[in-house]
Amino acid sequence: ETEASLRLARKRIDELEQDIANKSAITENILAKNDEALKNKSHTQKMQLQLYQENENLQNQVKELEEQVLSFSTRQKEMEDVIVDLAREKETLEEIRDQSDIKEKEFNIR
Repeated sequence: ETEASLRLARKRIDELEQDIANKSAITENILAKNDEALKNKSHTQKMQLQLYQENENLQNQVKELEEQVLSFSTRQKEMEDVIVDLAREKETLEEIRDQSDIKEKEFNIR
């Protein structure tokens, strides 16, 4: 009976050792998957940071371009105003010249 109890106890020990080995393998597999998930998370965070920085750069470039467009628009308006002023001055000078020509002709007639 003692021998039967010993065999039963050894069988139970073998079963428990096998169970421990199975659970150990499962635990190692879970740890490996966890490590991989952490690596992926780290990579994802790096990529998110990189995309955030690129987006920030692009937004800054857009602001700079908007400022340049505003500056060019302002310059264009100033140039248009100068052109209008020059056209008025030209008209005034042409009128003065025409009046001068008329007075010269009147003077020559006398």
